[in-house]
Amino acid sequence: MATKLYRVHSIRDAVRIVWIALDRRVPPVRYAAAIQGLSADVEATDRQREAVDELFTREEAEAWAAYLSKYYGERPAIVEEPLPLNVDIKALSYPHDGAPDLIRPVRRADYPFSFSVYGYRLFPGE
Repeated sequence: MATKLYRVHSIRDAVRIVWIALDRRVPPVRYAAAIQGLSADVEATDRQREAVDELFTREEAEAWAAYLSKYYGERPAIVEEPLPLNVDIKALSYPHDGAPDLIRPVRRADYPFSFSVYGYRLFPGE
């Protein structure tokens, strides 16, 4: 299993998009390895699991960046997410003030994943 996790960022209409994985069946890394203070005796909360699950392995990040480049003409950046994550981490997909406005890309025949990927818009100040 991966020991590093990544985020994929791109820019659309001068707004930064952070791409997140949703609906994973298997986490990209063991939760205890990704979140500070967790162990075999301390189980991750739903919020913590969602925060880890929305990140990408290096291979996944590269595949997603290539997909965005091919179909959307974007030049995404792949950024390593420092591990371990803080114990109070909250996923971007977790509703803050209501449901987030997520970008849902079209799944073409060569869509690289069994899980969904959505874009989370980061507006100035977020």
